Amino acid sequence: MEWKQVFDLLWSDPQPADGCIPNSLRGAGTYFGPDVTDKFLAKHHLSYIVRSHECKPGGYELTHAGKVVTIFSASNYYELGSNTGAYVTVSGPQLAPRFVQFSTAMPNTKRLTFRQRVGLVESSALRELRTQLVMHKEALVEDLRRLDTDNSGYVTLSQWSQALEARTNLNLPWRMLSHKLVTVHPSTGKVEWQTTFQDQLPGSGGGGSGGGKRSSSETGTVAETLYRNKSSLEAIFRIIDKDNSGYISLEEFSEA
Repeated sequence: MEWKQVFDLLWSDPQPADGCIPNSLRGAGTYFGPDVTDKFLAKHHLSYIVRSHECKPGGYELTHAGKVVTIFSASNYYELGSNTGAYVTVSGPQLAPRFVQFSTAMPNTKRLTFRQRVGLVESSALRELRTQLVMHKEALVEDLRRLDTDNSGYVTLSQWSQALEARTNLNLPWRMLSHKLVTVHPSTGKVEWQTTFQDQLPGSGGGGSGGGKRSSSETGTVAETLYRNKSSLEAIFRIIDKDNSGYISLEEFSEA
C-alpha cells in the first residue's frame, strides 16, 4: 500500500475530462479530472494544488480553472533548448502565484540559432514518436502486410498514414512526418513500410539500407517489450535510485 501511495503521488496527472482513470501513458498513477480536484480542495479547505513531475514547454501550466498548478524546474529536460524551467512564488492573503521562467543552458548553447533549437526539440519528439510506433509494432506489421497486396514491400503514403493513425490515435500529420520516419521511394512516392520500425531515421547514416535494422528477431522482441513497459520501468528505477545518482546495483536492475 505504501508503494502504491508513492506511485499515485508521483505519477498522477490532471486531465480535462471529469473522473479518474488509470494513467496509461506513465504506467503508474491516474488521470484525475476537475471534479476530483474540486472535491479534494473542498474536503481539505485548500485554494489550489501545486504539483510537479511533468515536463512543460514553458516550465509551468495552469489547469482545472487555475486550481492545479504544474511546476517543472528542470530546463532542457529532453534536449538542450527543449524547454524552459520555472518556479513559483506566492504572496498576499490570497496566496496569488507569480511564475518566473528561466533556462540553465550552457554558454555555447545560448548561441544556437532558432532553427538549431527547433531541430533539437524535433529530434527528441521523433524519438518519443518512434517509441510509440514500436509499442504498436505487432498490430501495425499485420495491417501494413495486409495492405501490401503484391508483397512488394511498399504501400501508398495514404495507406501508411491511415494505418498508423488507426492504431495509435495520435492525431498527427503523418504525411508531413513520413520523410522523417520512413523511407519513401523517390519516383513512385510509395512507402517502404518495413522501415517504419528501424532504429535509425532515414538519411541518418549507418552503413547502407540495413543500418537501422536489428540483428535478430530475439533482440527485437526484447527491445519491443522494454519499450512497451518503458513508463513503468522508469518509475521503478527512479524510486530505487534513492540518491538520484543515475546508478543502481545490478541486482536491483535485474529485480526491476
